[in-house]
This record gives sequence, structure tokens and C-alpha cells, in this order.
Amino acid sequence: MWSVELGDKTTPVALGAGRRMASKRSFGHRGYVLKATVRSLNSPDADLETYVPGDLKHVGVLIQIFAGPDGERGEDSIDVLVCTPGWLERSISDKGIIVGRHYLIIDEWNFPRVREYLIKAVESEEGRDWEELGQRIGRLGKWEFEDYRPFDSNEHR
Repeated sequence: MWSVELGDKTTPVALGAGRRMASKRSFGHRGYVLKATVRSLNSPDADLETYVPGDLKHVGVLIQIFAGPDGERGEDSIDVLVCTPGWLERSISDKGIIVGRHYLIIDEWNFPRVREYLIKAVESEEGRDWEELGQRIGRLGKWEFEDYRPFDSNEHR
């Protein structure tokens, strides 16, 4: 996995810890709200800082956004497939059908522009707690706790 560190380096903690550690709040239009901070952007597909595709118009790269509560430790993962229309067209012709949820479609590969967009999109969201904030951020990419339900031993009897 390749990563891009943002801001101060943080010590990795268990995923999901952000949800339990959400205590820093600011006063917003809806009362006290929680904001997120992007800790890093990673990709299992490429070194995001140095990747130069053969064709800037035919690119599909999975980017994992690690974000947590502003001013607190902990982070969760949000996965988004960043791709171009040319990559989509080729994938559709190969597969016939593609579900478009959690795709960020760009005109051509430009990582600084993608990084700026992702950071602004995540850090502009706010919520009453980490669960609400995670659901809002999850509109951009697949939040690791999307569709999560706590274990209920009564359901398994």
C-alpha cells in the first residue's frame, strides 16, 4: 500500500477508533458539530505522489481516504475509485455493466487536483457525532462502517 501523509504525522490506531474518540466540537449553525480531518490518502494501486499513467484520459485508481475527528486520534477508511470517462468506457465494454456508486469521475489524471478535491469534500462535512459524520463522508466513498450493525446475540439463536 502506498500512502501520502498530510499535516502532522500521526500514530496509526485501530480503525474505527475515530468513532469512539469523537469529542472535539465547534459551534456551527446546528449547535455543536464535529469536523473531520484527512490524515492520509493511500492507494494499493499506485504511489499517488509519483504515479504517471500511460494515458491521462484512461485511468482508474482506488484511493483510500483515512480521516478522523479533528484534533483527536483515530481514523476510519473511506474508499473511492477515481476514474476517467475513458476508463469507464473501456470497463463497460469489457464487463457490460458497472455500478457507479463510490466513483469519482475526473476528466484526466491530476493527483494534486484530486487530493485537493477529496480533502475539501471530507473536511467540509460536519455532524453531531462521528457516526453521523462518517455517513456524510460515506456519500463520497465507501465508509468502512457503511451498513455496520452491532452484533446481537439474540439474532443468532
